[in-house]
Amino acid sequence: MRDARRPLISHGRQLRDPFADRASLLCRTLLANPGTVWHVRGLAEAAGVAPMLSSDVVRQLESAGIVTAQARGRQLLVRLIDPQALLEKWTAIYRYTRSAALHFAAAGPTMDKWPQRLAQAAGARRWALTLLAGAWQRNRYAPTERLHIYVECEDIQELRSVADRAGWPEDAAGSLVLMKPAYRTSTWHQISNARPDGPPVVSDLQLILDLWHYPERGRETAEQLWRPILRLFERASATEESAHGE
Repeated sequence: MRDARRPLISHGRQLRDPFADRASLLCRTLLANPGTVWHVRGLAEAAGVAPMLSSDVVRQLESAGIVTAQARGRQLLVRLIDPQALLEKWTAIYRYTRSAALHFAAAGPTMDKWPQRLAQAAGARRWALTLLAGAWQRNRYAPTERLHIYVECEDIQELRSVADRAGWPEDAAGSLVLMKPAYRTSTWHQISNARPDGPPVVSDLQLILDLWHYPERGRETAEQLWRPILRLFERASATEESAHGE
């Protein structure tokens, strides 16, 4: 395997940041499909981005030894081979604090009904739990009384408007935290209800990214979510090696 510590290429034509919002959809798609071999155009289609952006990101990840990119006729076959290096490069530059946030007071009975209140106040806007509150819905690892929730919005004032409609006063010490996502598009990639009767939660990958530098049990919780993903890649790699050895 190549040295995954090598930096992403920066010479020649200016390439797009592979961890920017829409570009990160490619990284998210790669991580969501262990063992898959992609054509560059097929990867772009699966991620919902332009082929040129796909080529840019693949070129950079290949230079760092994170993916292989092999020509087959006129096609370029791409495969993620070092998911750990991809995560390390991503978390080296990403912080959950990039998302603007406001704190609100929502104590007592209001907290028991906050999903319904938020859904009504948000209207057509998407929303989803993140950080420890989201991770708790997934794996019950680190309980928390603080709820961090992404809300689809144009600006911070929209968060205030949503909270006003729900009846939540702004409070710097409040346990309900509404956030305007730094990733305007890709935050919503693969959101789901972790439990049939539970609120929507961002993807495990987005949880990992948000938790990685979170000060309260963030890294250990992120690693709990990351290990199953990494095992899927290890199994895919072992299966491929076994097939080649037959």
